[in-house]
Amino acid sequence: MICPHCGAQLSDGSTFCTNCGTRLDTVANTLPKKRFCTSCGAEIPAGSSFCVQCGAPVAGQPGTQGQGNPAYRPTQASAAPAGQTAVRPPLSVPYGASQSTPQMAQATGGASQGANSHSSKHTVAIVVACIAVVAVVGVGAYFFLSQRSAASQAQQSEQTTASSTEADSSEKTSESTTGQTASNTTTTDKSEETTSSETSAKPKTDITYDESTGSVTSATYGLSVTLPSGMTSQTYSDGTGITLKDSGSGMVINVWAKANDSGQSLDYVKQVAENGHDVDYDATGDGWFVVSYWNGDTGYYVREYVNDSRILALEFTWPRDSSARGSQIVEDMTPTLNVAE
Repeated sequence: MICPHCGAQLSDGSTFCTNCGTRLDTVANTLPKKRFCTSCGAEIPAGSSFCVQCGAPVAGQPGTQGQGNPAYRPTQASAAPAGQTAVRPPLSVPYGASQSTPQMAQATGGASQGANSHSSKHTVAIVVACIAVVAVVGVGAYFFLSQRSAASQAQQSEQTTASSTEADSSEKTSESTTGQTASNTTTTDKSEETTSSETSAKPKTDITYDESTGSVTSATYGLSVTLPSGMTSQTYSDGTGITLKDSGSGMVINVWAKANDSGQSLDYVKQVAENGHDVDYDATGDGWFVVSYWNGDTGYYVREYVNDSRILALEFTWPRDSSARGSQIVEDMTPTLNVAE
């Protein structure tokens, strides 16, 4: 059976419509009968001669609901749930619908094609954008790596240049040092030659001591003096003097002479001899002076002769317990001393 209110297909003997809830035993008397289009299933308003949905003719058309057409039966699948309008698909292609249906399909296809075209354009735009991004990133990476490579090459070049410059500087320094060393060596050799020449040019004093007679002489400076015999003697390494030692009394006598190259005066030489000592006795003569003093337990007697060409000296030292022996030797020596002017 059919619900006269909504057109839903119902089981025979139903009291209420399962779709709209209308009471079926009273609907025929209280509600007007509705008509539905046999082509599209749309409800047709009362007094209409054509379907307002698909345009199919209604007046005198067999199968129209309300005119006793038993051929139209909405399928069970077209029945809508409670509270919703049922969709009634047509049972066959109606008259006049053959022209409208292709137009609808064409419109639907056009819409589909438009949607597909829009989707394709959107996809292309995305692909192009991705390619552009990749290109920009690639160019940036290439530029960055190029700059970094250039900077690295420049740094290596600077380091190479600095190493080369340092090596050149080291070579020049080494050459300069070598040259300077050679120059210093040459200068040293010349200095040694000069010193050797000067040493060989300077005459030695040729001071000698005769152990048997005690006579001390120097032909270079015209010196002659008589000292105690039997003393041990030792000549200076440079040949400018001699040291005599008396083992019995502990007395030591030094006789030396040197050239007065710096032109020292008699007073200056005497001042140097007295400097720092508590002098007990001093005397000055024509070109000579005498200084005597004690330094602790050692007595000193110094007699020097000074002129423009040479300085000649006799120095006596003795221990305090041999002071008497020392004084006697000095007294005995004085009359025998001769020095050429």
